[in-house]
Amino acid sequence: MIQDQKKYTPQFFLASLGNGGMTVAVYMYLMFLVKHPGKPMANFEHIYPVLTGDNLIISILTGITLAGILYFAFRHFKTLFWNLKQFQIFKSQPGYLEFKKSRAGLSLMTVPLTLAMTVNVSFILGGAFIPNLWSFVEYLFPFALLAFAVIGYNAFKIFIEHISEYIHKGGLNSEDTNNFSALISAFAFSMVAVGFSASAAMSHVTATFTIGFIGAVFFMILSAGVLVIEFSNGIRGILAKGLNPETSHTFWIIIPILTILGITIVRLSSSIAHNVLHIDMPTGFLYIILSLFVSIQAAFGIIGYKIMKSNGYFDKYVTGKDHNPASYGLICPGVASFVLGMFLIGWGFIENDIVTKYSLVHYSLIAFLALIQIKTIGTIRKLDNKYF
Repeated sequence: MIQDQKKYTPQFFLASLGNGGMTVAVYMYLMFLVKHPGKPMANFEHIYPVLTGDNLIISILTGITLAGILYFAFRHFKTLFWNLKQFQIFKSQPGYLEFKKSRAGLSLMTVPLTLAMTVNVSFILGGAFIPNLWSFVEYLFPFALLAFAVIGYNAFKIFIEHISEYIHKGGLNSEDTNNFSALISAFAFSMVAVGFSASAAMSHVTATFTIGFIGAVFFMILSAGVLVIEFSNGIRGILAKGLNPETSHTFWIIIPILTILGITIVRLSSSIAHNVLHIDMPTGFLYIILSLFVSIQAAFGIIGYKIMKSNGYFDKYVTGKDHNPASYGLICPGVASFVLGMFLIGWGFIENDIVTKYSLVHYSLIAFLALIQIKTIGTIRKLDNKYF
């Protein structure tokens, strides 16, 4: 790990975020391939019989999946604790207050963003490895809501303190905005929103799902508002000055934001259907929403790849010697594409009888997503070898 504190930046939190996201992504195999009737997610009670079943190949694959979850969760917490330690030192350095007020100070949003991911990773670990978790999960939701409330408050505080400087004094110009790095705020707010939406969708206690629903809507609106404003600023700056090559990876940040907002919308819709209207979730609605968001992601993914390939970003900052910790931001789009793709296949195609579950077509679609996941894991290893 880096030894010179002067080289530390809060963008290193993206290393922890990426590993946490990959933990969730690996779990998606269990979520959509292991049957879990009556439960919103595959738990230990569903996974263990598959792991110890008679089908040796399936048992091995399940074991590999569980090992992958543990590995990336370990990497998430290891880099998280390292970052928290380095961040405390970073805050005591001369010039921190000036950094905090600058445009670069928005990178502080990576802290609540990563901590929100930590709550999600903890929930995944609990569900996959703790027996009978669902029998007392209603007692856990209030603690999750409290955690996301605290994280959301700190994210909102960082954002307000930053934006207030420009509202009072101005000074924002195209040289500050010829990229989409400011969308890290929308990313952080969306992560808090999806955290709240889990309680809204999964809890059957009126107070719990109501608080989760309101919290999710609040931070989803914040995320969407920042997304529109900062995306517009970014486009304006790019057209005026051209895309900054060093920050061209930010073109992909829209991908994880769309994944999280898409899942939030699905969960909130599920909450209304189950807890308010007492009906089954309309599968056609899921198909429309998921198809729309995946299509937008694909467009940004293709355009962004062409941009970064043409300006040599990958050769410089991933496989090359040039250093840019923000390159860890490349992990989130790969994770997000896989996760929302699994939702589209499982809840869009399978639930609407477009694709037959466990068919050759089903596995072929998952195999395509697995290629994206493998490529993303390779990128994590390359970046870890460079920085850690």
